[in-house]
Amino acid sequence: MSVDPTRCLARVVLVLVAAVGALVPLDAAFASHLYVSKTGNDTNSCTNWSAPCLTIQAAVDKAANGNQIDVSAGTYAESVSINNRDSLAINGASGVMLVPPVVPGPSGNTLISLWSSRNIQVSDLVLKGNGTSDDYGGIAINQCQASSLTRLKVQDMGGGGIVLYRHTAAQIVGSAVRGNRYFGIRVDASSDMVIGSGDTSQSVVIEDNLFQGIRMLGGHLALRGPSLIEGNKMGGDPPHRRDGHPERVRGGHHRREE
Repeated sequence: MSVDPTRCLARVVLVLVAAVGALVPLDAAFASHLYVSKTGNDTNSCTNWSAPCLTIQAAVDKAANGNQIDVSAGTYAESVSINNRDSLAINGASGVMLVPPVVPGPSGNTLISLWSSRNIQVSDLVLKGNGTSDDYGGIAINQCQASSLTRLKVQDMGGGGIVLYRHTAAQIVGSAVRGNRYFGIRVDASSDMVIGSGDTSQSVVIEDNLFQGIRMLGGHLALRGPSLIEGNKMGGDPPHRRDGHPERVRGGHHRREE
């Protein structure tokens, strides 16, 4: 999809106080791997494709700091919690989708929760909800440092797309956050986030979220490169008013970087 920079969020004033380093290829940064497959079993060692885990959470629980979890294609009905970890990556193959479980998991009503962790990378996953008001949120990141979200699709979540709370140096690139019931991305409590990068192939799309594309409640945000923020709606019940305000700012600072 081509991106028209004139349609991007260019009317707001931005201030960046956090810098995120260049993204490192996962295989270069994480030498040891665990594996997840729909044919797996959580009692397996999960250290090779012949004995994979069945769930992502089981692989997280077995993983050591510095490991990468590779997830094979399939739909995984689970919520995943990562708590107090260093340098852990979750990397999906083409066709990996995470959807709400029947019974809430350790992260409650959020598909992926990061807590008090550092250098967590999540890439190449689709997170999809059912769009109802009691549905799950996509990703919640609480009191973490240097989280990286790459080539994700976060869509149709009833509880909002991505929320950051007291986070330092987060970055999202090459991703789409669309069709979520409330906000697309919420930045809260002195969090720092960069959306996009200088690479045009890593642009971010934030569109058609019910309430706001970006909700700033505190902290610092920078938009880098030609990311697209449009079609986010303000209001309650349908029909929704498209009023040309893709973002809401109530505290904090954000700016667009060329």
